Amino acid sequence: MLAIAKMVDFPDKFKQKLQTMSVDTLAVRCGFVQRTPRKIDPQSFLISLFLAIFHGAYSLVSFAATLGLVQGQCVSKQAINKRITEPLIRLLEELLAKALAKGIHLHLKPTHHLLSTAFRRVLVHDSTNIALHPSLAKHFPGPRNSTLAQSATVKIQAIFDLLSERFRYFRMTPFTVNDQSAATDMLDCVREGDLIIRDLGYFVLRALSSIHSKGAFFLSRLKHGITLYAPDGKTPLDLLRMLKKRTFLDIDVCVGSKEKLPVRLVALPVCPEIAAQRRRALKHNRDYRLNPSKDHLTLLGWDIFVLNVDQSILSADTVAKIYHLRWRIEIMFKAWKSYFRLADVPYSSVVRVQLYLYLMLIFVTLFHASMYAPLSAQVSRSQKIDLSLLKLSKFFKEQWWTIIIFSSHASNVQRQILYHCKYESRRKRRNFSQQLALLG
Repeated sequence: MLAIAKMVDFPDKFKQKLQTMSVDTLAVRCGFVQRTPRKIDPQSFLISLFLAIFHGAYSLVSFAATLGLVQGQCVSKQAINKRITEPLIRLLEELLAKALAKGIHLHLKPTHHLLSTAFRRVLVHDSTNIALHPSLAKHFPGPRNSTLAQSATVKIQAIFDLLSERFRYFRMTPFTVNDQSAATDMLDCVREGDLIIRDLGYFVLRALSSIHSKGAFFLSRLKHGITLYAPDGKTPLDLLRMLKKRTFLDIDVCVGSKEKLPVRLVALPVCPEIAAQRRRALKHNRDYRLNPSKDHLTLLGWDIFVLNVDQSILSADTVAKIYHLRWRIEIMFKAWKSYFRLADVPYSSVVRVQLYLYLMLIFVTLFHASMYAPLSAQVSRSQKIDLSLLKLSKFFKEQWWTIIIFSSHASNVQRQILYHCKYESRRKRRNFSQQLALLG
């Protein structure tokens, strides 16, 4: 019942979490507090901002009213406005870093021994974009369309550890800072024994080489057009010609005309439906500079991976199964946007936009590490039930006040969660827990 109790007492637990992060000390260090607070203390201020934003009340009056209810005294909107400044953003950055560093550590169930014994961490790196009001285009320039109209978009880079069910890294940038730049920016997070899984947007040979030099491992799709050589680094290889003669491929090669990075290349055929879908998507890509060749379209019938993990550790089939776990972070992005309203950024100043995004990132970090992960592990062990992250996120968002006001018994909340938030039985499509179990 411990994890369920955390949901029932979430406001108190959230406040306790802030206390463990030394909010008062950080507030002084960041310049948010310059003298002993006489009316507004940092913890109550942050809790009030979170409560107001979480329920879509973005005005200063709403902030002030919520803070008044939390602290038990009236606060003016002018007093709130004076405190929404750069020092507050620095405080939130520090709190997000602490939330990422703290959290909890969960090991996978025994049936998932392959990943947990082979790697220290399994880090999935991806990004999500959030559209902002065009007036913020100067600070967060977005993509240009055919009319060259200005747009504003913020990109959030995220790294999630599949083994501990924890976020390890967040970074907010304008849309114009592409994923290839982030491929090297996140290298400070990499530790010896880690496995890094990323999609094609992050394919940078220099970054892969750096990961290898740290004693870590990488798994990525192969970018089309990259030159391949035999292990001697001199003899060019014709990948398509080799694939025409085989049902799969698992060989050592060197990639890059200059880098000659030694990697293992694994190629596995995909079903005709997926191949056809990929070809249609490439042909209808909005980037008209792309003019796929016949060879390129043929290669879309294969999943082609590069990695630096030996065959004795991961078989070719297992490589594909592990790479597909990357979709876990996409599900999280969907939960953030669909149920926690991360994308509903209010039209306001740069500081208010940063305030909103940092508060929401702190929340989703704590929600996953302190609520979803332990609850999922608990019911998996005791009830043999797999919880859906999307369904639990929806349940929490829609039923939070009902839980607080009417559900004094954790057992009742647990009964509702187990009934409404478990995965449905599906034969054709496996959920995340089932995919992990297949790894053995």
